[in-house]
Amino acid sequence: MQRLVQLWTFNVTGAAIGVELGRSASSVYSKARSLGLYRRERAQLVRVIHAVSEPSRTGAEAISGKAAARPKRKEIAWTEDLEDQLADRWFAMQHHAAIAVVFGVSPTTVASKAYRLELPRRCAQLLTKDYDAGRKQKGIAMYPGIMRKQCKFTRKVFWGYRSGPATSAYAKRELAGYAAATAVSN
Repeated sequence: MQRLVQLWTFNVTGAAIGVELGRSASSVYSKARSLGLYRRERAQLVRVIHAVSEPSRTGAEAISGKAAARPKRKEIAWTEDLEDQLADRWFAMQHHAAIAVVFGVSPTTVASKAYRLELPRRCAQLLTKDYDAGRKQKGIAMYPGIMRKQCKFTRKVFWGYRSGPATSAYAKRELAGYAAATAVSN
């Protein structure tokens, strides 16, 4: 806190103080208010700190010279095989949270992908935690018109009704955006 007060009295900007202390600018301003430090005029603030040393870095940061990146969320690269496995488990009435555990992602990721594949909605009372391949045929039989299709424009696979359109909702949105962009440019 002594360093914060010292830099504050030298009229250094909150962002520069934050860099020095390894904090955000808003946390610096919040701490300054809680300490009762005076308000400063913007015209007199110093934006660059020349004499202040860089915050100490440890481990991988010191070796690479870069700040450590935030850890990424659990990501999955969806392939046709994974989409088929998802559809199999979906029609076998396995709960999306249980499917997520198998794939190592969040339940929301699984539900979102099922929505993008246009898999049918399921009754919550029929869902189970475990996967049984025998239930898959029963699940497909519950939705007689559903079949796997490939969009003729984007070549993406989706599930739709036999008599339904051959274009997925995703492709329709993309085509509408493309048509609007070309209409504006012409």
